Amino acid sequence: MGRFLAGFVTGIVVLVLAGLVYAFTAVDVSARRGNDRLDLLLGAVSERAVKRAAPDSTNPLAKDPEAISEGLGEFREDCVACHAAPGVEAADFAEGLQPPPPRLWSKGAQTLSDGELYWIVANGVRMTGMPAFGKDHPDREIWELVSAIRALPGLTDAQKAMLSAPERENTSGQEPPASAPAPAPSPGGDR
Repeated sequence: MGRFLAGFVTGIVVLVLAGLVYAFTAVDVSARRGNDRLDLLLGAVSERAVKRAAPDSTNPLAKDPEAISEGLGEFREDCVACHAAPGVEAADFAEGLQPPPPRLWSKGAQTLSDGELYWIVANGVRMTGMPAFGKDHPDREIWELVSAIRALPGLTDAQKAMLSAPERENTSGQEPPASAPAPAPSPGGDR
């Protein structure tokens, strides 16, 4: 039994060392091209981690048209540059992201549960470029984003046009704050 245990431990140590040698010498971390095997492994690990950590909840704002509208505004501001939208291209920089941001109206993204979408938006996903919006967005806004993601496959032409608009329209009825005038130059100039 002692020889078996010694051989087993030696085998494990050799495998760990071989993995470390491979990781430190052969893994290509360039974002210019994907590493299919590494992407597949990290994708599978991320998927399982999200399933394990995500709340088992349904979106409390799922059928609220105002929540969908607000969520689409947030989506335009925070998400469309990377993820694109039906009829709306992503920003040029998004083409260089590895792994590529998922198209959230796709069948794969739409099969995620509400809780999984909420968790991803709130917590982000390391090494993917997906930030954690839960630090500066209240729960309601995150659920509104989940509502918007669910609405993506069936967007109207008006919603597509709104998503492609360069900046969010002022719907509050109030004038936006005026920008402060530039300070006048000092009489003696900068010294």
